[in-house]
Amino acid sequence: MRWAPEPSASGTANPMNFGDLLGPLVMQRILAERVGRRDTGRARRVLSVGSVLHLSRPGDVVWGTGVNGKIDDQQFTPSLDVRAVRGPYTRAVLAARGIAAPAVYGDPALLIPHLFPEFAAASPSKRRSVLVVPNLHELDRFTHEGTLSPLTDPWTMVEEIAASEFVAASSLHALIIADALGIPSRPITAVAENPFKYLDHYAGTGRPDVRFASSIDEAIALGPVPAAVWDPHALLAAFPFDVWTGDASPGFPADAPTAYLELAADAAMQRAALRNEAGTDPGSETLEALERLDALSAQDAPVSGLTREELDYAGLARPIGDATTAPLLSVVIPAHNTRPWIGETLSSVLAQDLDGMEVIVVDDHSTDGTRAALEEIAATDSRLRVIDSVTRGGGTARNIGADHARGRYLVFCDGDDLVPEGAYRSLVASLEGSGSDIAFGDYVKFSPTSTWRPTANWPAYAAPSRGITIHDEPTLINGRPCWNKAFRRSFWEASDIRFPDVPRSNDIVPMVTAYLAAERLDVVENVVYLYRERPGASSMTAKAASAEAVKSYLTQELACARLIRDHASDELRDRYAMLFLARDGWVHLAKYFRSEDRTRAQDDEIAGLVGEIVEVLDLGPDAVREPNKRMLLQLIDGGWYGLATTIATLFSGAETDLAVRLHHWRRAVERPDGEPDPFEQEYFADALLHDLSRAVLESGVDGAAVLDLTRTLERRHPAPLTAIPELASRPLEPELLERRLARAREVNAALLSVETGSALTIRFAGSISAYALEPVLYDEATGAAHPMSASSQGDDENMQWTGTIAHSALPKHVFLRPALRDVATGEVLTTRFDAVTPEYDRFDRFLMTFDPRGIRLARRSNWLKRAAARVGRATSRRIRRPSDARSDAV
Repeated sequence: MRWAPEPSASGTANPMNFGDLLGPLVMQRILAERVGRRDTGRARRVLSVGSVLHLSRPGDVVWGTGVNGKIDDQQFTPSLDVRAVRGPYTRAVLAARGIAAPAVYGDPALLIPHLFPEFAAASPSKRRSVLVVPNLHELDRFTHEGTLSPLTDPWTMVEEIAASEFVAASSLHALIIADALGIPSRPITAVAENPFKYLDHYAGTGRPDVRFASSIDEAIALGPVPAAVWDPHALLAAFPFDVWTGDASPGFPADAPTAYLELAADAAMQRAALRNEAGTDPGSETLEALERLDALSAQDAPVSGLTREELDYAGLARPIGDATTAPLLSVVIPAHNTRPWIGETLSSVLAQDLDGMEVIVVDDHSTDGTRAALEEIAATDSRLRVIDSVTRGGGTARNIGADHARGRYLVFCDGDDLVPEGAYRSLVASLEGSGSDIAFGDYVKFSPTSTWRPTANWPAYAAPSRGITIHDEPTLINGRPCWNKAFRRSFWEASDIRFPDVPRSNDIVPMVTAYLAAERLDVVENVVYLYRERPGASSMTAKAASAEAVKSYLTQELACARLIRDHASDELRDRYAMLFLARDGWVHLAKYFRSEDRTRAQDDEIAGLVGEIVEVLDLGPDAVREPNKRMLLQLIDGGWYGLATTIATLFSGAETDLAVRLHHWRRAVERPDGEPDPFEQEYFADALLHDLSRAVLESGVDGAAVLDLTRTLERRHPAPLTAIPELASRPLEPELLERRLARAREVNAALLSVETGSALTIRFAGSISAYALEPVLYDEATGAAHPMSASSQGDDENMQWTGTIAHSALPKHVFLRPALRDVATGEVLTTRFDAVTPEYDRFDRFLMTFDPRGIRLARRSNWLKRAAARVGRATSRRIRRPSDARSDAV
């Protein structure tokens, strides 16, 4: 982006200042050399050469431009993405407005000799001793014979400066090019310009106290200013390549101030430093520039984009709307880079059939065109108000929206989700009728491939309720997002509920605070929110495994645990403990320990936070029922992070590659002495056998890896390898195993159905190839195979086998697994399980159990005998009770 003069009255273009034409030339050379492509379809502008910051728009990238000191009303949007600025004067003004900028200085025109080596070669013969270049707005000021108009072609201007012995100029870019080429120069005070931008350049290049000349003669008499001192490599390193390559923005260093109050304080220190650098006897131009710096810094505080805490601390008045026109409902929507979805979100919100609604969208420094999309929508609907947050962060954005809300009721929505028809009407109607503080609504989550209802098994959402408390329905604690509920705004403000600015889980503490503070709660039966689980690296879900995110979550969870400990009933505390230990905490910890980008120090920090939470709850890991979750917590508590990684990889998240799973199983088997033994629990042994069964059938798995794991397992743990027919016989030699694996994979058999009527009937399908096969029932404990009456049909490519056996022919209470046996060798084959799970029938002659590998069957007694036994046990209990009661009475 560059400045261009307005066309003339006749419509013809006016000539441009050469300095404003340098920006595209510099940018194009960098892009041609370093990127090679320039279009990622991202609608962003880069402001570089010149004093064009006052022309910036939300989301623009700033690289080397500066503040124009002569313009009184300079509006700067807080969402500027600043990579470098012309000098420290500009940086101080931006900081005073709450805009973070790194201390990387330099007008990009300084890079011309670095980008165009022909100008850095040996100096050309000097054609003149003095070159005079006036400012654009004083073209007729000088009559010196060496005067050159700034409207000259930019490359001609660069060549003329290079061919001069001395440059005296009121044109800032003539002075900048002279500095770049090493040509001696001296500034002449411009009549039409404030010295602010000149001092900005000089201070950014190591010369904060430059003296200006009032004329050409004085400039010659004063001689050249000191040579520029600056770092071209830093300026090039700050170039916004990501705008063209599509890479992620580099962001700010972790210790850089980005909050408004920090930036305001930093701006004051920057101004003090500039005054100090000006010395005890600054020139009049320096004093004028410093006065302008103070004036610009004090101008137009970004009141609308500040929280009430920031406004109070800065001594600024909070904007208060007309109370007589207050709406019924305020909807607060924080938005950060949500352009693909924000239109749908607002369409669903603005379509709500509720009279008296205001919608406040707080743009949190979006850089993808979200702000422009919001302006388009706001132009068509007066209910929508857009606010630019100053301090970065989703929590601050929500707080800003809540501070600006005027409605009787308050709801939150995210900028990429959807609100179903009638949602807000149902929430508001419930609060209007009950007088409660909060109304909860049901919600659904959806992704590009699935839809699910997280509340399906929570009793609190089974039926509508009014006027209850969190202690009446403890399962309300299971859901802690802010967007599926409406709050009475007077309750919200009286409870002083604030969202923290943290990388992860910024709503769980505010919601637990609200749940415990509310005297009355409602639950409506409507689905009031549709949460979009979106893919991609920019989503919160994608970032959930990082150490920073998990520490953030655990820190917030620790605050929640303390609130629950201090204010909740025992039942609610137990419910919350399970929420952390077996659900939310498990998900975050498993994601973290599955990740590879971790350090021991980070693991220790995570473990320390988990230990604090467990201590606050006064519950140990043993309180968790699920063996995998209990084991992970025990491993974290004991500092066995390697085995924790194995358990997290094997028992959480998306299914990992089988070869990776086998590697982790071997890690679990070969664990060092002193580490817990997961195989003491049947759960883990069954899971290992499941993966070994998969390994037998999957052609991509190397038989050597299976054999290696099997032999390791034999040495370290007495696992029941007879459960895998191919691994049952001993000794197991490589050639034998390879032959068995090849046969199992070639046949590729699957169990299709199990019928337990007058007789037990099982059916398989697969490819027979060269083998004669028959159905059997395989005893995994002994390796024995019970034969069945068998039949088969089909051809080598599509074969079906049926096996039938009478109930009485099988032993009682022994679990057997349907399988196929090679008639020629007597060896049993591992098969897949593709059958539909049968419904339980209490009259069935077989007890069926299911595990990851499929179905197991055990013959049981006749249902009449089982019924009689139950009656006998119940009668025995009834007979004992009166006796016990009489004994107690005596």
